[in-house]
Formats: sequence, C-alpha cells, structure tokens
Amino acid sequence: MDYIEGKLLISDEIYNKILERISDGRWGVGQKLPSEKQLCEMFEASRVSVRAALHKLQANDLIITRQGVGSIVKAPKNRQDVIPYEKSDISEEAFIQFTEFRKAIEFKAVDLLIANLNEERIAAVTAAMRDLETRGPESAENLDLYDFQFHMAIINHCGNQFISGAMEPYQDFFLHYVQEVHRMAPVPSESLLQDHRNMLRSILEGKPNLMRRILLEDILMSQKTMFRDL
Repeated sequence: MDYIEGKLLISDEIYNKILERISDGRWGVGQKLPSEKQLCEMFEASRVSVRAALHKLQANDLIITRQGVGSIVKAPKNRQDVIPYEKSDISEEAFIQFTEFRKAIEFKAVDLLIANLNEERIAAVTAAMRDLETRGPESAENLDLYDFQFHMAIINHCGNQFISGAMEPYQDFFLHYVQEVHRMAPVPSESLLQDHRNMLRSILEGKPNLMRRILLEDILMSQKTMFRDL
C-alpha cells in the first residue's frame, strides 16, 4: 500500500534542531538547555511549539526536565535509536480512515473476546502483554512490534474468523501505523506500558467500555500530536 505524504510539524523541526546540537556536542550531557523563552527566540517559534519539542526530547530520553531548574541534556539508553523527525508518510486523512476501520474491528473484537473469554484466550493476550513488558523496552523496534502484536492478539483470539480475517490484509499498514504513532507522538515507555496493562485488566475484568475508552483516548491524543501544526 502506498502511503500519502504528511507534513513535518513545527515542533518536530525544533526537535531536530535541538537533537542536532546535542548530537554534535554543542549541548553536551549534563548541560542545561536555554530557557523556553530563549528557545522561542532562537527558533522564532511559539512557546507551545517549543514545549511540544521538549516533551518529545524527554520521551526519547534525551533530556530531563526539572521544575525550577529547566531541561538538562542526558545520555539516552539507546542513542542509536534516536533519529531526526521526518515527515510522516501517513496523511491525516489516511490516519483517520484507518482509525475508523481499526475501531470497527478491534472494538468488536474486544466485545467478543470478553464474551467468550476462556483459559486459552486469557493465556494468549496475557502472553502478548508479557512480551510487550519484557521485550518492548529493549528497543524502539521492539516496542513497535510488541505493541502491534498485543492488539493483534485481541483481534485474532476474539473467536470470529471473519473479524480477524478483515484485518489480515492490512497488518503491514497497521504495524506501520503503530510505528508512526510512536515516532511522531512519543510517550515514555512506562506510560505506554501502563496504558496496555489497564487495557488487559479491563479485558480480564469484563469491562469492554473501559478498554474502548483507553484505546480511543490514546488514538485521539496521538492524532492531535501528529497532525496539529505546532
């Protein structure tokens, strides 16, 4: 499937410029970044855009922000995984359309999974969550893959072959969709893991509405971050 080119956010341009300065040593480990006001003047951008860029740098483990102190450069655990932001090859329209398709499939899958929950299905989704927790944080690629596999475990074990079959032709795009969400709207890995723990708990406790609410909130936040012209 061909992806429709999106656009690079102003906050991502600022992220890339700060990342460049960190990578070439101009702003070294332990050094305090300029204040938000100074960064706004430096990059001729709004405070909202600068704060969004700083949030992404913090999510990628490049800086630590302390109230009353500011933002300080730190050495990321996986510096090789930190790359500049590029334009998304998924447009907002394609993102919205796939999200509608995903909701139709995954929300129904959650209903059926909970209605037909048994030991085999519990084991499958629990194993997917365990892989996400233990192997996901090892690298950005692992986090993408095991996040994707957690959601596919829900779909594939709902007990309806037509629902799982409907997603099958779009698995490559689904994985890429997850990759772009993680890249363009990053959150700390522990926050992502906690959201997925809550999703699993909602399934095991038979609360489909809670599962849908958590997933929908994550999707809407990702869309807002990815496509708002910050």
